[in-house]
Amino acid sequence: MASITKEVIFTKEECKTIQDYILKKETDIKNLGDSIYPGTSPDALTGRYHLYNFFNSHIAELLKFRILNFLKKQGLKKPCAIQCWANTFRKNEGIKKHNHGGEENNFKSANIFIAGDPNIGTHFIINNKNIKISNTLGEIVLFDCHMEHWVDPNPNDDIRISMALDIHEKLINIETTRYYNWI
Repeated sequence: MASITKEVIFTKEECKTIQDYILKKETDIKNLGDSIYPGTSPDALTGRYHLYNFFNSHIAELLKFRILNFLKKQGLKKPCAIQCWANTFRKNEGIKKHNHGGEENNFKSANIFIAGDPNIGTHFIINNKNIKISNTLGEIVLFDCHMEHWVDPNPNDDIRISMALDIHEKLINIETTRYYNWI
């Protein structure tokens, strides 16, 4: 049975710090290379997930402290590799249905709601049903990498900001994980 685990891990003030940093770094990250993910707008920050890891940024200690404490409660085993990227969805932007896994992959994924309209929510396919979960500020949602999920286009002028993670507990090919952070 597919399931999700969720918990609020960041305060409103911490979300504001993270939001400000993401927006400050957005153009720099976009300048690192092209967006390679077709499920979002053509110039989306999301499509640069492979180019920049927020676990290697100026807000890394805050992220690691809160996220790793949550993952430890979920039974995280070390060593593991974590990729952490940001999503900024402006008016009429969202992300199409997708999952993070492949046939040979078995890992956990997560998203964290940082800013925007919580009613847009995130859709998950759980037990063959579309379940829309309203977002809660600072909440992390942990799920299996094969679980399909998406965010409908943002109907508002406020930017919807989230972070996403892939958490690999098995040693993986370092050549393909250049932007993962090993813990």
